[in-house]
Amino acid sequence: MRDSSPKTRSGSPMFLHTLRSAVIASALSIILVVAFAFALQQQWLKAESIPIINPIIKVLAAITAALLTVKRSENRPWLWGMAGGAIFMLLTFVLFSILSGNFELNIGLLIDLAMCALAGASVGVIKNLRGA
Repeated sequence: MRDSSPKTRSGSPMFLHTLRSAVIASALSIILVVAFAFALQQQWLKAESIPIINPIIKVLAAITAALLTVKRSENRPWLWGMAGGAIFMLLTFVLFSILSGNFELNIGLLIDLAMCALAGASVGVIKNLRGA
């Protein structure tokens, strides 16, 4: 029986590579959130910056997940970039829900999921246009 699941250029399963990329991006997200919390505590930034910085952190981490994912994809980089961004968001949602002790599904999660998936797909489209 032949395994028809997508593979990276090195031959490893693409889904595992995408999951690994999402874990790395989640670690980056946690580091950025801690740095942001420190900046808030030191009063270098005001609390009013939270609604601006939060989505920026999410998009930067989703782009990181997508970049790491599409770097090894052989075909459909837009799809793998989108998957990288979406898996990052879902993984981060679970991690931060565990840390906060509050597991709440709401429209904000769907918006964040769409935003990160779109950021990831954009990375894949750019990779495809560059032909890299």
